[in-house]
Amino acid sequence: MLLICLLLLSLVCKGQDIYFRHYTVDDGLSQNSVVDIDQDLEGFIWLATQDGLNRLDGQEVRTYPKQFIDVTEPNFSHLGKIFVDRQNRIWTCLIDGSLEFAQLPAANFQPISTPGRVSSIYQDEREKFWIGTYDHGLYTFDYEAPTMKEYDAIQASQIFDIEELEAGVFAVVSDEGVYLIKDGVPIISEPIQVDEAQVSSIEQGPESEIWLGTFGRGLFRVTENRAVKITSVPSSLNIQSLELDKQYRLWIATYGDGLIIYDPKTNTIQNLTHQKSDPNSVSYNDILVLHQDVDDNMWIGTDGAGASIYNVSFQKFRKLLHNQVPENINLDVSRSISVGTDGTIWIGTSGKGLTSYQPATGTLHTYLSGEDKTHLPGNRIVSLFHDTKDQLWIGMQETGLAIRDPAKGTFEVISSPGRTIWCIAKGPDEDQVWLGTRSNGLHLFDRKKGVLRSFSQQTIENLPSNNIRIVIYGGEKELFIGTDDAGIIILNTATNAFRSINAAGDSTTRLTSNVIKCLLYKEGKLWIGTGGGGINIWDPETDTITYLGIEEGLPNEVIYALIPDFRGNVWWSSNRGVGKINYDPENALESPRIETFDLDDGLQGLEFNTGAYFLDHTGTIFFGGLNGINWFQPDDIKTDSTLIRPFIRDLVFEKGEPSALDWRSKKTIKLTSKQNSFSVYYGGLNFNKMYTNNFQYKLVNYHKDWIIAGSRDVAEFSRLSPGSYQFQVKVANNDGVWNPNPATLDINVVPAFWQTTIFKILVIGAILGLFYFLYLWRIRQIRKTEKIKQKLLDLELRMLRAQMNPHFMFNSLNTIKGYILKSGPHEAAQYLSNFAHLIRLILQNSRQKLIPLRDELDALKLYIELEKLRFKKKFEYQFNIEASMEVDEVMIPPLIFQPFVENAIWHGLLHKDSQGKLSLTVRSIREGVECIIDDNGVGRIKAEAMKSRNVVKHKSLGLGITQDRIDVHNQLDDLEIKSEIIDKYDPQGNPAGTQIRIFFPTKGSTKQINQMHEDYTG
Repeated sequence: MLLICLLLLSLVCKGQDIYFRHYTVDDGLSQNSVVDIDQDLEGFIWLATQDGLNRLDGQEVRTYPKQFIDVTEPNFSHLGKIFVDRQNRIWTCLIDGSLEFAQLPAANFQPISTPGRVSSIYQDEREKFWIGTYDHGLYTFDYEAPTMKEYDAIQASQIFDIEELEAGVFAVVSDEGVYLIKDGVPIISEPIQVDEAQVSSIEQGPESEIWLGTFGRGLFRVTENRAVKITSVPSSLNIQSLELDKQYRLWIATYGDGLIIYDPKTNTIQNLTHQKSDPNSVSYNDILVLHQDVDDNMWIGTDGAGASIYNVSFQKFRKLLHNQVPENINLDVSRSISVGTDGTIWIGTSGKGLTSYQPATGTLHTYLSGEDKTHLPGNRIVSLFHDTKDQLWIGMQETGLAIRDPAKGTFEVISSPGRTIWCIAKGPDEDQVWLGTRSNGLHLFDRKKGVLRSFSQQTIENLPSNNIRIVIYGGEKELFIGTDDAGIIILNTATNAFRSINAAGDSTTRLTSNVIKCLLYKEGKLWIGTGGGGINIWDPETDTITYLGIEEGLPNEVIYALIPDFRGNVWWSSNRGVGKINYDPENALESPRIETFDLDDGLQGLEFNTGAYFLDHTGTIFFGGLNGINWFQPDDIKTDSTLIRPFIRDLVFEKGEPSALDWRSKKTIKLTSKQNSFSVYYGGLNFNKMYTNNFQYKLVNYHKDWIIAGSRDVAEFSRLSPGSYQFQVKVANNDGVWNPNPATLDINVVPAFWQTTIFKILVIGAILGLFYFLYLWRIRQIRKTEKIKQKLLDLELRMLRAQMNPHFMFNSLNTIKGYILKSGPHEAAQYLSNFAHLIRLILQNSRQKLIPLRDELDALKLYIELEKLRFKKKFEYQFNIEASMEVDEVMIPPLIFQPFVENAIWHGLLHKDSQGKLSLTVRSIREGVECIIDDNGVGRIKAEAMKSRNVVKHKSLGLGITQDRIDVHNQLDDLEIKSEIIDKYDPQGNPAGTQIRIFFPTKGSTKQINQMHEDYTG
């Protein structure tokens, strides 16, 4: 029984280079019974299941509602089929025997009428289709015609499968045997038969040999058209599918016996079956179909556990997990590793003893604590060290130190300077080691003599810490000591002089953490793995530290191990996997290239442990973690050169709904102006390492440079201007290898009508037309204004003439003459002075469009004085000016009052028998100034009755011109000057004079009036 267990264990360990990943309903498959697999020309994988057709891209599964037959018996199987032709059409043979096809990438399926229940389909080099049926034999089908014709050269009525063997040659598996056809013509007259067995599958090897799988009779090879049994393969195998890999190994899918890999060169087999303890084993032992894709991935479809995929690059690291070994073997929570000269790997665990593993034989043994020498003193193993005699030194937590004798296989307890030995390192002599302890410092220890020297806070004053995690040599007398709480101690063992480097140092030598997990001295620099501060690299020559953390590419900043390989690279372990720093001496730390590895690469887990690492004499690197150990040769970890093919998954508009446009089957997609905000979802056909693609994209005619997207799989665009664009996306695999060929999507954003050239021309024409209309309107306004101005000038000239009329001039001069003749020189001089002043004011004011109210009043007063003297003081006058009135600020047109006053004197006061009275009142009212000219003359009615032709004529001329001037000012300058003549009556109803009210607006128009004044005066 023990021998059988050891044999099974050996098989598990030796077969561990075959690792699988799995797709199930948990990953989006419609159903777990996969009956057929194919790949389209764009690289997508299609899986036919009992309940649904699935398209895989490595990250997402799309399902189509198709059902496929799945009947498996000991002597036959009827399985649904899918087939991708040379035009990238996918054909489906469905559960009811019907045949459908869809032109990819748009999966819009259409039915094809067939004479019977379709079992399989194939397209030859001439693009002719061959269709097999379960009950009506073999047919040829012309897609272009379309026509279907029975193939009479084969008499079999039941066709199970059609497989291509080589270019132009395919095999037809029927109930009569296997027919070989080339260029549409049978190669052999009689089918190849296997006695008492039904052929299930067929495959051709590199030397044109033909392999036949059977139901329940094993594997056969065709020799001279005869099927010869392969005896190294069990005869009872129920073979469902055959596939030859690139190494010319024949993969055999069996129903019930898992997966068998047969190597014809060595005539050996490897049987891979489902192991509950190994998630990377074959997912199920009932396997229905095999398919190798263009990237050499081997796909395995099972009858109940979904699909599995294998690629040689999947598992880069060898591993031994605690769930792969018997229950009495402990590997979990590995804390220390060491390898003996015989290749035995020793693994110390945290609380579960010491385990030895011999890879050559697969032998495992776990040593636990006990009373005798075959047992350990404690189960918490935190440090291991093999000395030159291959004796294993064992440091334990709380139970001190022990040494295993390889010859006797016994353990000897050694009296040690501390109860917890964190680290054991080679000492200066053969039998000496350095022991780093918790709370007791560092000690040089000799097995026979015990402690030779101690470096602790008890022996060295001001030593920063007694908690020693790791110690390595920096020189013959120099030790680099990593502590668990105080950073680095650099100790000269000859003088006991030391220097500290810690998190409290100056800016150039400050550590990112005082918790030291590991040390590496390499090319004159000290590499420091910290507990939370990433990697610190101290250069003693410049006394500076370089930092590597998450920003530089580390996935985690708790660094448990630093190990150099033979090429100068540095490997590390952390809480988020392991990785490598590609070390370039010319540009070592300025821009280090960091590679990372995770579960998909075969790690025991993402989390590793302090002290659990080792480098043996062959260059093999060991890392230990929570679930077991990994080991590898660094040169075997190759860069993945697989080019991942990018593709465009979806186009989603602003509201979050996928595009209903058939953009997948067209070279260019046209979008309306309302669809110019959208998101492009993309991906990479990476079945080797899911969810680790890196992308960059560019929208030609929008972006100048490529946009680095990382793992983000969507590009968003908002309010694109009308025009033609091309979306391009590139993808890189996990090792940073970019596919130079992008996936593309041409996008044409069609402009709205208001964005078209015609609309713009119309708008420009309308604007030009509007400008032309405004121009003509402005010209008319200017002309109208000029006409009004000219009229105003004419009126001003007429007004001036009215003011300077010959009657007034003649009468004034006669008055002066009379004063002179009557010996009144004083009066004559005064009259003449006023007359001259008045004439000067009239001439001066007539040149202005607006004058201050004061100037108008001054001229009016002179005029009244002259008339009063001339008419022998026939009347009296009075000016009533409001005290608060700013007569210098109020601007009015000139010569406005004089015609009204003149009319009041000549036609009202001169005809009055008694003393006449004339008054002028100026006052402020709302939004303006009101001027009131009031007389007590005979009134307008009586004046009209008097027949004085000259006076009437003169009156009509002056008042009419004044009113016209007021109208022109209002029209030209948008003023609102108003005048009103009121006839006055006494209580008996007799005329009692006339009152004239003139209103000048000022509120809200001061700026306008001032501007008018400036325009007029120039």
